[in-house]
Amino acid sequence: MSPIRIRPMTESDLDQVVLLEQKNFSRPWSRKSFLEMLSSGDAIFLAAVPEEDADRVLGYCGLVQSLDTGDITNVSVDPEQRGKRIGTCLLEELIRRSSRQGVWKIFLEVRRGNVPANHLYESHGFRQVGIRKQYYADPVEDARVLCRDEEEEN
Repeated sequence: MSPIRIRPMTESDLDQVVLLEQKNFSRPWSRKSFLEMLSSGDAIFLAAVPEEDADRVLGYCGLVQSLDTGDITNVSVDPEQRGKRIGTCLLEELIRRSSRQGVWKIFLEVRRGNVPANHLYESHGFRQVGIRKQYYADPVEDARVLCRDEEEEN
């Protein structure tokens, strides 16, 4: 795989982002939802792109900040690009950037049965703090609520 670069998501990325969202999620976000997040001052949204083609989105992620806490809203990688550490690079950069903005605790929900995603988060210091029963639809599944506490990591 060619090297990738993680950069801030832009409005020009949204056509590709929405397509990836539709490929990866049974209840995808709309273009309008992403646009609202991009224009909000309390969100970090990143795109993974190949070094040689900064306009081709391979994956993306986002976090909404509230004081010193962040909630990861999306982590998504093109199904054809999985297994190439793109999700890892996105998550690491999201943690780095949110930490620089004073975020010390990061929360997220993940499908209980999504083994690769659970492994990714746990390998980056996220620990289960709860369960949301029947949180997901299509198919119905519980969500694990995970948290990463920067103070515990140091």
